[in-house]
Amino acid sequence: MRFYGLRSWFVIILIFGWTSSACAQGAKEVQGTISAIGKNYISVVYNTDTAKGVEYEMMLPFDENIKFEYKKNLKEFAVGDTIKITYEETTEGKGDKAVTKRKAAVISFISPAPGPLQSGGQ
Repeated sequence: MRFYGLRSWFVIILIFGWTSSACAQGAKEVQGTISAIGKNYISVVYNTDTAKGVEYEMMLPFDENIKFEYKKNLKEFAVGDTIKITYEETTEGKGDKAVTKRKAAVISFISPAPGPLQSGGQ
């Protein structure tokens, strides 16, 4: 059995661990209300702070490989629908030059947009 010193392990890690400038961070999810739908993106408001009057929104691009759950295609979704988006996040570069990119992989329908309020009158 051969023992490798600390210096050897450092070289092995340096060669195999940090040769790529892109680092996949895996699948993540966000749930909220659709605020906009475009040809190749979808925006969702995932948090609202009414006390501060602030909405937190995330715009996620997608490509032709996007998958849909509980709907057949993007045309069946509407602004105001509640959805869950599974997306991939990667970081390219290092340090101050690091750039995080996101891409939607699956859009899951949860519930439709609330309808207009109805009056209880006659």
